[in-house]
Amino acid sequence: MTVPGDDQFYSKALRRIYRNVIALGILGAVVAGFREGPLFGLGFLVGAAAALLTFGWFHLLAGGLTATATGEEEVFTPSRSKRAIVWALAMRYLLFGVAAYVMLKYLGISNVAFLLGLLILAPAVLLEILTEIFLYART
Repeated sequence: MTVPGDDQFYSKALRRIYRNVIALGILGAVVAGFREGPLFGLGFLVGAAAALLTFGWFHLLAGGLTATATGEEEVFTPSRSKRAIVWALAMRYLLFGVAAYVMLKYLGISNVAFLLGLLILAPAVLLEILTEIFLYART
């Protein structure tokens, strides 16, 4: 099966966004750790990991919706049913709440750092936009 050029373009962009989130999360955690202390850096890293997990869930949801819209029903296997995707997305609020409570109450990790880590996706996407501008502006 040959993949059209648009699919390759979007899959490369998604890979770069995933890499950007990982790189910015690690870099931000190191900088936050040196500047505010190791617990702040750890909170930032946990928040960045949660942002990466959320982005992956939304990517899965978008793939499932695309498969349904185009009639590729074999993409939706029983393990990736619509109900399972909805539950996974809804459970993230519970997971984030529990993680924030445990970090604040028992581990002493800053919730501010966790929230800042959750916001790491926005700069990662902006970095991807700048990358595309520089890579494809010449063509």
